[in-house]
Amino acid sequence: MREHTGVRERVVKPYLCSLGADPLGQHPLPDSEARPVPEGFAEKVRKELGSANVYKEAKIALMWPIWAAAFPDARWVICWRDRWDVAASCMRARFMAHYTTEEEWAEWARQYHIRLESLQQACDCVDIWPHEAITDDVEAYRPVVEYCGLEWDREAVQRVIRRSDWHA
Repeated sequence: MREHTGVRERVVKPYLCSLGADPLGQHPLPDSEARPVPEGFAEKVRKELGSANVYKEAKIALMWPIWAAAFPDARWVICWRDRWDVAASCMRARFMAHYTTEEEWAEWARQYHIRLESLQQACDCVDIWPHEAITDDVEAYRPVVEYCGLEWDREAVQRVIRRSDWHA
């Protein structure tokens, strides 16, 4: 899936900044207070996406109520990772610079998990633990494929998964 940097740079980051939060989603995180959808939010997102109808971005966890209100028919796929795996990954990423210990990053990841659990309770969503498909069988992706209204094709899924790119 292609990353939509326009949405990230011209919609997500400015919105987080408007809340006094870190545009990188590190620290400070925005509070979880309910807010109205900013004027023109959905239109800005659609403009940046163009013909695409899918957007992936970890920072949506920090502002999911806005997205849910702006796109009430959206289908949500929540990709989970163990928070300690996330912490280890953050320690390796140069741009993840706010914290210096795995314990701090694990707490940060826990805050994201709390928000994703709220999203789970409020919206139509499906969960996936991608490491299952990397370390075991691509069958773990079947519920996501079917949830998105697509036909399951094991061979097609196997062709797009690049296990060699997995760093966890």
